[in-house]
Amino acid sequence: MLQNGFYVLERKQLRKHAFPRPKARMSAMNFFRALRRSEPLPDKILIEGLDRMTYQIYRLHGEGEEGKEAVDRAITFLGRALYRERSRLLRQTHIVMFAMEYVEHGERWRAGVRIRKAIGDEPMELFWLERLLPYCEVTEIEGERVCYSRF
Repeated sequence: MLQNGFYVLERKQLRKHAFPRPKARMSAMNFFRALRRSEPLPDKILIEGLDRMTYQIYRLHGEGEEGKEAVDRAITFLGRALYRERSRLLRQTHIVMFAMEYVEHGERWRAGVRIRKAIGDEPMELFWLERLLPYCEVTEIEGERVCYSRF
C-alpha cells in the first residue's frame, strides 16, 4: 500500500516488480506545466524523463562544473515548484512516481543516467534528490529500497 507523496525509483525496479501501476504517465515537462497551470492530475501518476531532461541540461551547458551548476539550478527551480503546490497535491491525495534510470542511496540520495558508451555501464550522477524532494527517506516496496518523500 503506497502512501500519498513522491516516490523515486529506477525503471528496472518498476518493470521487475509488481508495483501498483499508476493510472497515467506524463513527461516531466508536462507534469510541471500542469502543476503551474493548476490543471487536474490523476490520483496515481508516473513521471518519466526527468533523468534525460537533466542530462540534456548538463550537456547543453558544457560537460563539467558549468553543466552540473545548470542542472542544480534547474532541479532547485523544479523543487520549488513542487513545494508551492504541496497543499493542492495533499488535498487531492496524489501518489507521484518518478521513474529514473539511476537512483542510489548512500549518504544521500543520488540520481542520474547510465551512459551506455561508458566502460562497464557506469552511472553518471547528475543531482542529489534532496534538491528536488527535501524530505527524502528510505522505504521498501516489494522488498526494494526506494526514495519516498511526503508532500
